[in-house]
Amino acid sequence: MEFIIFDTEFTTWEGAQERRWQGPNEYKEIIQIGALKVSWPDAQIIDTLTVYSKPKLNPILSDYCVGLTSIHQDTLNKQGVTFQAALAIFLKFCGKNLVLSYGHDASILAENIVLNEADPLNFYGYNSPLFIDIKYWVLLANKDVSMINSGRLWHYFGNIQHEKFTHEHDPLSDCYSILQVIKYLQETSSKLPF
Repeated sequence: MEFIIFDTEFTTWEGAQERRWQGPNEYKEIIQIGALKVSWPDAQIIDTLTVYSKPKLNPILSDYCVGLTSIHQDTLNKQGVTFQAALAIFLKFCGKNLVLSYGHDASILAENIVLNEADPLNFYGYNSPLFIDIKYWVLLANKDVSMINSGRLWHYFGNIQHEKFTHEHDPLSDCYSILQVIKYLQETSSKLPF
């Protein structure tokens, strides 16, 4: 069996989270998707993916967003593709595997389909993968991590080592953090959604 772990970063501004992105022209436009393809039950990484997406409605990143994510405008300008292209690359990487995230990343993808007027059948069609938010399974392990983001999640599970850590809000690093917690849950006989 194989599964995918993915994480996204999207446009933001100082105070946007508290405003729930309800300020003028505040949209959660995806700027990066990171993903791991993992074999199970040995939890070995088969492949990785990082893709940058150029925001359409707010093409210039705020200083706050750059500081939070370490994604620079120059990186997006040179390596970024349209959201439709990024989504296609990501879905091809996923194949028909189960796709796991920690939090609302699947809804962010859906929101971006609407924002970019992309074909929803690419995401909701018969060939699309099954998305599962594992946050609830993590909470069942009796760890109060409801307010902890995926990048810091590994800190809250004892002696977990995260050798691939770069910084919070780096999607690939956040995926490794999620994987470490999944391994921990497997080793402690906690229930997993697969």
